[in-house]
Amino acid sequence: MIQAIQVLRGQVSAEDRRVIDDSLGTISAGRDVDPGTLRLALSAIGGVATVVGEVGAPVVAAIQRVLALIAG
Repeated sequence: MIQAIQVLRGQVSAEDRRVIDDSLGTISAGRDVDPGTLRLALSAIGGVATVVGEVGAPVVAAIQRVLALIAG
């Protein structure tokens, strides 16, 4: 998922890159992140990925899988 997000990062505006960078910092913290905070970070990246269309589709799919795991 991180690799797909990094590919996406190269395809978006500077503002969207900031959203991705901030969210990646949260995601990279691993198990130390509160599930709610992780969900917000994933949702922020998912929003960017959705807006850019087909290029973001792999990221959207990966985020949906992770969110499903978090939800249990």
